[in-house]
Formats: sequence, C-alpha cells, structure tokens
Amino acid sequence: MHIAATYGYLYDWVSGRDYRLLDASITENLDAANLFGLTFSYRRGQLETTGANVDIFKISLSGKFGEDAK
Repeated sequence: MHIAATYGYLYDWVSGRDYRLLDASITENLDAANLFGLTFSYRRGQLETTGANVDIFKISLSGKFGEDAK
C-alpha cells in the first residue's frame, strides 16, 4: 500500500488572492508481485495556473511492464 498527500498554499500579492490545493491518494497492490495496482485519488482546491475550483475523485488501474517490473 502506498499513501501520499500534499497541500499547497500560494498567496498572490498582486491580486490579493490565495490559492489552496489538496492532493491525496491511496494505492493498493492487487497481486503478490506488485505488478498491478488500484489507486483512489482526491483533489480539492483552486488551481494556481487558472484559479479554477476543482473537486475531483478518481479511481485508476495501473500496471508495470518491462525489465524493471520484476
């Protein structure tokens, strides 16, 4: 299992706006070899590039392949 969370804060002195953004995710491996994983992620706040509000929940399936996968 892999858990990650980040929180960002930015204050724009010119416009007087502040931007806050939370990113959190949990990934659970689906097999003993750790080749496949299921990730639940959540993002909430304001994007610093556009100022748009986001409130997104995603479920993702991932897989490893190649020589480094084993």
